[in-house]
Amino acid sequence: MMVIGQILAMWLIVGGTIVWFVRDEKRRYDAILRAKAVHYAKAPHYRYPDPEEPEIFGL
Repeated sequence: MMVIGQILAMWLIVGGTIVWFVRDEKRRYDAILRAKAVHYAKAPHYRYPDPEEPEIFGL
């Protein structure tokens, strides 16, 4: 009975570590994505086109 408890404890630790790792990676990915979104939203060269490049339709 003691061995079953030890194996169960090991698998609980392994499962908890995997869940912790996945959540941490998702949080890191979301932080990077949020930083990129803020950059693209605030950087002027993404918000306004260059005045030197006129739009030419059909040519």
